[in-house]
Amino acid sequence: MKMMDTRAYVGMLKELVEQDREVRMVISGSSMAPFLIHGRDSIFFRAPERELRKGDIVFYERPGRWFALVCPGSSVE
Repeated sequence: MKMMDTRAYVGMLKELVEQDREVRMVISGSSMAPFLIHGRDSIFFRAPERELRKGDIVFYERPGRWFALVCPGSSVE
């Protein structure tokens, strides 16, 4: 497994998703526990193909920071 700086990785991830590619990432850390477990689970990043639904995991960027969250409701505004 290759380790790299988060800023570089997110930039590459963003480029690949914008090219309609899917990227697999093994979970590192415990911020999403118990839903996702460090070293055991993987997530796949890709552009949404449908409206977001309850339980979807959304990855988004704010200036200088990145966040992942689980959609709490049946729609996202």
